Amino acid sequence: MVCYDFEFNGEKLSDYGFVIGGVDSNGRTWSGGDVTFNSVKPPNLDRFNYYSYSYEQPLSCTFSVVNIDCSHQDVNDMLVTQAKQSALMRWLMREDGYHWFNFIKDGFNDIYYKVYFISEPMYNGDDVIGFNLTITTDSPYAYSDEKVVTATIDTDNDLVIYNDSDQIGYIMPYCEITPRGTGYLELNNGCSNVNFERVFDEVGNSVGTTIDGRFQHLYGIIGDYTDYTVKSVSKFNNVVNGLKITLDESNDFYSGIHGDNFNFVFPRMMTTYDERASIIGIGEDSAVSECDIYLKYRLVKRVVV
Repeated sequence: MVCYDFEFNGEKLSDYGFVIGGVDSNGRTWSGGDVTFNSVKPPNLDRFNYYSYSYEQPLSCTFSVVNIDCSHQDVNDMLVTQAKQSALMRWLMREDGYHWFNFIKDGFNDIYYKVYFISEPMYNGDDVIGFNLTITTDSPYAYSDEKVVTATIDTDNDLVIYNDSDQIGYIMPYCEITPRGTGYLELNNGCSNVNFERVFDEVGNSVGTTIDGRFQHLYGIIGDYTDYTVKSVSKFNNVVNGLKITLDESNDFYSGIHGDNFNFVFPRMMTTYDERASIIGIGEDSAVSECDIYLKYRLVKRVVV
């Protein structure tokens, strides 16, 4: 399916009077994201043993943009005026780091990249008729749209999140915890093999999931999953009833709790090859038996558009 438009930092290419230049999937050139497997050959053996892997380069993609209203029957329709060039470059050629980007295409509207742009003008004689654009991402993969989950958990009910990340391991969400009690709070972080099924709309966009037969648009449910595998434990001493604790591991930030009262094990959403439900529950040694949780995160997606 042809893709004509994209969104970058909250604005669309079509808002600036441009369109992706009539290219289909063969017109976008992707590179990067390759995996290097590291193996070692033991002495006196012919086979190699795997011990790790690493990504060498982030993803990058090159495509062209032209005037949205050009008929291609008259070359003058293709010319890009000084004013349009200036507006486009001011929007795309930012010098303040990576920003969110997604191609606007049915079935892929929830796939995002964090990118910066490089631009090269296309000429007809002395006149600019469009631009070849290259986006370079901050990672070797894409991300989902932003997910938000809010829940109240207690000693009998855990937060269960369907984690369909394409990267095995863990996600570091932005997290807010509001205890409904005072004293010691202990949160278990783990994963489990829970029955789930993704739900899509008629054009292939994800709209949520069912977990154990219950539909959840925001991907999280409350239930008793005491048989899950605990991977780590977050411990908070001397929490205060109603006083919010904010945790943001990816930015090395926390507030609402003194450092002496926190073991610096941040809540994580974990997944393995066999366990695709991330679970957060209150530990059995916790004096505080109930708390509110707010999570904000993006899933890793190994997808190109």
